[in-house]
Formats: sequence, C-alpha cells, structure tokens
Amino acid sequence: MRNIYNKGKYRSGERAKHLRPVLKKAGNRRWRKSAALSIASEIACETPKGKKPLRAKKNLLLRLKLKCHGDKVHTVQVKYRSMRAVQDSLRRNQVLSAMLMNDKPVVILKTPPATETAQ
Repeated sequence: MRNIYNKGKYRSGERAKHLRPVLKKAGNRRWRKSAALSIASEIACETPKGKKPLRAKKNLLLRLKLKCHGDKVHTVQVKYRSMRAVQDSLRRNQVLSAMLMNDKPVVILKTPPATETAQ
C-alpha cells in the first residue's frame, strides 16, 4: 500500500523539512476524519490479479541399457525434462536399449541390435 498519509493531501503542503504546528494539526485532523475511508479505497484498488499456481513439470523417466568398458552392460534410470532431451540421449553410441517408464504400458524406444550367429 502506498504511504497515503505522507504523500496524500494530509501532509502534501509541506515544502520544508519541518511542518509548522498549525499545518500539522490541520493535516492530522483531516487524516483522523477520513483515514478509514482512504485506507479502504486504497486496499480495494490494489487487489492483485489471481495468478495461476505453478505446477511442477513431469520428468520423463527413462531406463537405459548402456555398454561400457568393452563388454560390460549396465542399466541406468535417468530423468529428462523433455522428449527432445530423451531423443538426444538415445543417439549416444553406448546406448543399447531404452524404455520410457512413465507410461503404464512401457514404451520401448530403442531395441537392442539383433545378434547374428555365424553357423
């Protein structure tokens, strides 16, 4: 709320640092008469608009099967903010397979390469 007493019509006549006692007395009288009305109108004018509540963005949970150190394979669960980030992570050379775990029917994004056996 704005400082209505000092900036309004009650003390606005002062130009110097100190107000003469007669003007101070007159300003205080005016303030006591209309203080409740001026405060109520000030509060009514400054009611803020309702803001939408911020919702937490859902993270995409991805289960990756990675190949590292030659033939070792290990599984990692990683969270991503967007589908684009998921697709970028699937382009890595080490990723063998990936499953999106957020959806109830698990979506397989990348399948492991078929191993061909030489006979």
